[in-house]
Amino acid sequence: MKNKFKFFTIFFIIFLIYFESFSVDNNKKGLSDYDYLKFLGETIDKIKSDYVEDIENKDLVESAIDGMLSSLDPHSNFLDAESLKNMKIQTKGEFGGLGIEVT
Repeated sequence: MKNKFKFFTIFFIIFLIYFESFSVDNNKKGLSDYDYLKFLGETIDKIKSDYVEDIENKDLVESAIDGMLSSLDPHSNFLDAESLKNMKIQTKGEFGGLGIEVT
């Protein structure tokens, strides 16, 4: 878990540095969604080429998705396949007495 936090922190710092220069240079151009996706891809490429350890694309993408969702509100987060499977086993889809069902 510490590695994920360390990775996300480094990713966030790099993202801020590049985003600042990216947004200052291109602020007047009216960027499209595709420009932002291209920027995200370039950021991932930069991390893959310059980060001190090898990082799998899966880890980068899952961390990016988790960061996006957790920035929305304190109740949103990303569950990878293994975490989702564990949650389903723990909750079994129902909480007795509350009338809540997890789907």
